[in-house]
Amino acid sequence: MNSRERMLAIAVGAVLALFGLKWGFDYVSEMFEARDNTIADRTAKVAKMESTIREGAAAEKRIDQWEQRSLPTNVQVGPAKYQYWLTDLVNKHLDAPTVERGTVTRPGAGERTLNKEKPLFEKYGFHIKAESDLKMTKLVEFLYDFYAANHLQKIRNLGIIPDNNKLSITIDIEAMMLTSAERKEDLASAKLKSLALGDLAAYQKVIGNRDLFELYKAPPPRGGERPAAAPFDVAKYTKVTGIKSVNGEPEMDINVRPTGQQFRGLKEGSDFTVGGTTYKVVQIGSFDAVLMVDGKRKQIHLGDMLQDAVSIPETETGL
Repeated sequence: MNSRERMLAIAVGAVLALFGLKWGFDYVSEMFEARDNTIADRTAKVAKMESTIREGAAAEKRIDQWEQRSLPTNVQVGPAKYQYWLTDLVNKHLDAPTVERGTVTRPGAGERTLNKEKPLFEKYGFHIKAESDLKMTKLVEFLYDFYAANHLQKIRNLGIIPDNNKLSITIDIEAMMLTSAERKEDLASAKLKSLALGDLAAYQKVIGNRDLFELYKAPPPRGGERPAAAPFDVAKYTKVTGIKSVNGEPEMDINVRPTGQQFRGLKEGSDFTVGGTTYKVVQIGSFDAVLMVDGKRKQIHLGDMLQDAVSIPETETGL
């Protein structure tokens, strides 16, 4: 083998070695990439499972809280006791009350527990009619005690209608019984110490002190004097209704809407008075005119109100 052949053999060997190195590098890289993908996939699955566990724990905590607030599980006793409690509360705070029991709602087949015959819950509807004062003091007291009782209940609809010196009140309430609750015949006794804004006085201040249904009373004048009424601006409602040519001579029409007064066929040099102010027609163009008012030249267009007239310098015609 001569030197040329040896050089060729070395070059071929080097190329093969490079290909071998590249193949080995790619193979190892793919192994690391596959491992990284596996780790990332398993990490994501672990994170998802941990999230599911956290959500389940939070749901379990909420259900436990709901069970503590639930109506008694005895369907014969629970709704009746709740209606007695609700009636006492309404009688305590509102006037001329009536409390009626409404419909009972149960979950569908797909919402039942593992025991096919046992529903997850029952909902009981109640309807209240009563009266309150215009400042809603009694209504706020009722609502505060209602929510502070912390039963598993909510107000689905609240109607308030002013009626002379009182408010006519209608309230639709829904209370729930969870079949998994431990109490069978007694209502929940743990009340809230306060609501989100604080005690009853905080809610009376926010709601009752606003006098939403009181008749409007104008504030007293400052210094014991009645403020002077603002003058009525007639020019604000006086409109240029026409600009035309009659026998080759331009004319314009003005309509004073508040009084129904009409100025028709005003020519250049004509005067007219609106709201105690005198206007002089200086020049009439095709679609606008120049008026002199209080010593100032003002331009006004067809369809504009007098108050829309714009001051122009003496050197400009504006037309």
